[in-house]
Amino acid sequence: MNKEEKRQAQEQQARERAVHGSKVSVIKPPEFKAEHWAIHRQLDGTCGWCSEVERWTRDQAEAGAIRAFLDGGPCPPDYRRLYDLAREQLRLGPKDWYEAFADAAHGLVPGWDATMELTQDQESYCEAAADSVAIRPEAEK
Repeated sequence: MNKEEKRQAQEQQARERAVHGSKVSVIKPPEFKAEHWAIHRQLDGTCGWCSEVERWTRDQAEAGAIRAFLDGGPCPPDYRRLYDLAREQLRLGPKDWYEAFADAAHGLVPGWDATMELTQDQESYCEAAADSVAIRPEAEK
């Protein structure tokens, strides 16, 4: 394993540590919750929403943010402190903004390098991902 592969593996480990146990049941729900939710969806609103389905529906946005973070996207604000702590524990140090931007770009465009152009949406996504885990340098603001 070369240095870059080791750094990427440690980065992924830091991301997983930051969100470990938080919304795991939302990302991979127990079967009964998925079936319960499916039953309510089939009824087209003819029954009242129970609190379990309301909680399930509300947590889907957070689960999506966690999935995106694990795939190299922006860090959800609630997990920023845990992510910084995980990086410190793994002796990765503070995240460099340019490194965070490159990580997000690699997640969107495999094989990306600094000479490749990104679309406006891709660039915005990468900037948001980098801003969520590192402080943006004045030159990039």
